[in-house]
Amino acid sequence: MIRYRALGDAGEMGASAHLVTVDGAALVLDAGLHPRHRRLPDYGPAQAASPLAIVLSHAHMDHVGSLPVARRLLPRARIYCTQTTRSLARVALRHHVERDRGYAATTGLLYSRDEVESLTFEDVAYETPHALADGLTHLTLFDAGHLPGSAGLLIERQGRRLFYTGDTHLVDRAYQLGARLPEAPVDVLMLESTQGANAALDGVEQGDLVSTLIEEIDKCLKIGGRVLLPIFAFGRAQEIQTLLARATLSGALPVVPVFVSGLPAHVSRICDGHASRIRRVLPHVRFDAMSTQSFEDGQGHAPPPGPCILLAGSGMLSDGSLSARLARSLEGDPKNSIIFVGYVDPDTPGHALKAGDREVAARLVSIPFSAHARRADLVEIVRRLRPRHVVLVHGDETARLALGSLIGAVMPEVKIHRPAPAQTLSIALSAGP
Repeated sequence: MIRYRALGDAGEMGASAHLVTVDGAALVLDAGLHPRHRRLPDYGPAQAASPLAIVLSHAHMDHVGSLPVARRLLPRARIYCTQTTRSLARVALRHHVERDRGYAATTGLLYSRDEVESLTFEDVAYETPHALADGLTHLTLFDAGHLPGSAGLLIERQGRRLFYTGDTHLVDRAYQLGARLPEAPVDVLMLESTQGANAALDGVEQGDLVSTLIEEIDKCLKIGGRVLLPIFAFGRAQEIQTLLARATLSGALPVVPVFVSGLPAHVSRICDGHASRIRRVLPHVRFDAMSTQSFEDGQGHAPPPGPCILLAGSGMLSDGSLSARLARSLEGDPKNSIIFVGYVDPDTPGHALKAGDREVAARLVSIPFSAHARRADLVEIVRRLRPRHVVLVHGDETARLALGSLIGAVMPEVKIHRPAPAQTLSIALSAGP
């Protein structure tokens, strides 16, 4: 018997946390925090189940942001992840504590810096089975291709096999190679469904996105403009830095100053430290060898003069962020460009700017880079792993419905589950294949 319950958001993307029980052994997979609403998972069912482990798929806050709370409530559960995720998760959690101080006077801190520093992790290398404390449950991590250190999680116990994709990307990108998968078959596949309803990405190739970005940057620089790329520090920054360096070396872009703000630059340095553990497209490339300059997050910092490229967080122009201040400084000049290189939430200042809530002279461009698998690739994951059951997670209800229909049309023998909030899903498995 395999049981599943969403501890965090079900039917939407936010605080990812899942309780799975495989033949009596309970584990918590991810411990996220909703990035805008500070909404925590409900760890009550996990406390009742007394899990062996908390296993992290990667270091984005919607997957690790409530980890100190989970540790407080589940003190006996060991924390497992890749060594790269351990390093990046500490940075993400420390950064959150500093930002969270603004809420302390009214709602209190969710957790303290001391709680972050006291976390202990057990490192797990890719594709190396690791026995958990009960000696009967084994964990194997597979590179998910989503973020440096990201992993899909294979849990095996007494012949049962459950695989959780985490956030995944099958196709090679500028910095990272695509995801690897375990051998088929698995009994249960927990499949992310972020792009499950996004037909706009069908047929969009990574190379086309890169070409569009380079062309837009080149156009702006040639007329003496400055380019702002609002970016996420974890993952997207490393991808964009890599492709900019490649374009400059090849002559596709002119040599101009490239500025990278504090947190993205710090994350890139950490990735250099874990270079041997990250499956990279260009193994010899290091960020510390790229011709970039630090651009600190100090209040009131004006953009440098002359043609240049600015990489700054946040990726959605969150209030008070360096990217938001830079956008305000640059938007009045028609020579400048503000280029969004990924998803922008409808409830953020970045989306308001894109939607024309205020008139700007600068050129606004959106290029749909994504670290999440396209829906055709999600179906391909199911085809390769041949699961008996698919549990659709990490997607809104529209995405889960659309993806479930696509899977059902190709593999009607697969049982599709879209668990509701607070629902415990019980999957009885026969002895046969």
